[in-house]
Amino acid sequence: MVRSLQQQNLERLSIPAKVFGSDEVSRNCQSYMTANPARNAESWKREADRAAKEAELLRSLTPDQAIQRIEQIRQAEKAKQVT
Repeated sequence: MVRSLQQQNLERLSIPAKVFGSDEVSRNCQSYMTANPARNAESWKREADRAAKEAELLRSLTPDQAIQRIEQIRQAEKAKQVT
């Protein structure tokens, strides 16, 4: 038995609709369809680990070195946003 794509989507959205309300889910349908909690948790963990390592590095530097490092990071982030 082949289920239609629309029926599969409705089934997938039924739990978030029960939890968050059907109005909320219908307004943000795409975000609920693409939600992947396990992948999000892994990404957040990697980001937290990276931030902890960066904080440890900054604590080990002198204040002037730390300021230079922060400025370098900001410049690199701005360059990423431009490209």
